[in-house]
Amino acid sequence: MKLNATMNWTIAKWTVAGAAFGAIFGAMASIFQGGPAVIQGIQETWWWFAIAGFLTGMTGSNNGDGDRSIQSP
Repeated sequence: MKLNATMNWTIAKWTVAGAAFGAIFGAMASIFQGGPAVIQGIQETWWWFAIAGFLTGMTGSNNGDGDRSIQSP
């Protein structure tokens, strides 16, 4: 698989978005579910979502492989 600048940017965006969502999710779960301390909740969840974001960026349809629009015959 050839990685280009657009795909690298897509992977980076999804990874950061996943990490941010994981941090928010961990904090909210700690607060509303009576879980561990907020910092511990963030530490336990952010990286799971960062991995999921990375994988989404790797397999996403907007990875710069070209025009994916429907072509008429």
